[in-house]
Amino acid sequence: MNALFRSRAVLHAGQAAERSDVLRLSPAWTRWAYWLILGGALTAVAYLALAHVDEWAQGPALIRVDGTTELTATLAGTVASLEVEPGDPVEQGAVLVRLTSDNERAQLERLEQEFNLQLARTLRDPADQAARQSLLTLRVERDLARSRLADLSLRAPRAGVVEDIGVRPGQALSPGDQIVTIGGHDRVCTVWALLPGRYRPELEHDADVRFNVHGYRYAQARAKLTAVGAHVLGPREVGRYLGNEAVGALELQGPTVIAKAELPACDFTSDTNTFRFHQGMGGSAEVRLRSQALWAVLIPGLRKVFRWLDDD
Repeated sequence: MNALFRSRAVLHAGQAAERSDVLRLSPAWTRWAYWLILGGALTAVAYLALAHVDEWAQGPALIRVDGTTELTATLAGTVASLEVEPGDPVEQGAVLVRLTSDNERAQLERLEQEFNLQLARTLRDPADQAARQSLLTLRVERDLARSRLADLSLRAPRAGVVEDIGVRPGQALSPGDQIVTIGGHDRVCTVWALLPGRYRPELEHDADVRFNVHGYRYAQARAKLTAVGAHVLGPREVGRYLGNEAVGALELQGPTVIAKAELPACDFTSDTNTFRFHQGMGGSAEVRLRSQALWAVLIPGLRKVFRWLDDD
């Protein structure tokens, strides 16, 4: 193949009337190329000198909401009906959930019957002190039974907005089960970031925090760091501090430091839609550690040179 091309080149050279240049440069284009190269070099130097690269500590995070009231069941019973829905405004004393209890209702009916019978005996013989005393005792027990049955109708302890309902009609409840969460205008949302423990010496107050909400596209909330844990904790200690259920969903690994940031608002935007933060919502948090010049990142040796010059 080389011989083929060489012979053609020799033949062409022998037939050509005059020789032509192998490479011809245009003076105008050459002059502009020099200026373009010089401008690009100056731009690169300026960018290296002025641009900065931020380093961030990243870890799982969750939302804590303060200023809310969680209502729980005080007695065992069954959910009869829901009188409100999430997002409904309520006034103080409004009925939220109606419950029913067969045991409490049966006990009240029994006390009502015994009270009526004892009342009849007392009316037949008003001088019978034992009957009068028994009537008073039954009246107290009947009133207590009525009060317990009335407690099965869950009412709002204050005005606010229904944020969450954790029950459904027909569901059996035990004392302590969470039923309704009511929020007010004083609610405050905080990001609890669980960062790798090695970053603890570099975390500072007022550092920039970015909270990315899981499950929502382009949803990010920004805040400033307000508190940093004094100790580096293991996953078990973090679970005792925040609750095993919340921490179990975050899948912590290794030593962890807890950092807090108060959000400026309790809502966020995703795809032009606005949503509210709720207790326990998960995501990831990024906390700014430092900002370095680009030249210091690309050429670490220059830092030693400048440090040596400063020492001199």
